[in-house]
Amino acid sequence: MALATMQKANLDKATVEVHGRISKKTVDLDGVKVMQMTFGPGARWSTDLKPDVGTELCQAPHVALVLSGTLHVELQDGSVREFSRHDVMMIPPGHDAWSVGDNPVCSWSSPEATTTTPVEGARVTIW
Repeated sequence: MALATMQKANLDKATVEVHGRISKKTVDLDGVKVMQMTFGPGARWSTDLKPDVGTELCQAPHVALVLSGTLHVELQDGSVREFSRHDVMMIPPGHDAWSVGDNPVCSWSSPEATTTTPVEGARVTIW
């Protein structure tokens, strides 16, 4: 992608989308979206987002950087991993995730990030 000019957006000024104890902010830089996702204390994908998404587990792949807190992730196959501050995570579709402890989990992601393993040609999204 060739850029004609520098661009700037501020996540602090972005509209907040709230799903229970999970919130998301998105900014757009000439078609490139950057998202900040926050799992509040006690937040769980299957409790807070599942009703809005309509699938049993999250079916979106994720490539993200954890900025704070600890996120517990369980895949459909039963494997488990936790991601904390400064961990970069790559999670395939078919997972549940929740915050651990009393601190919110904040992560940053861009759907334009790609995985090294093709996932049905999907682009990476935060949900």
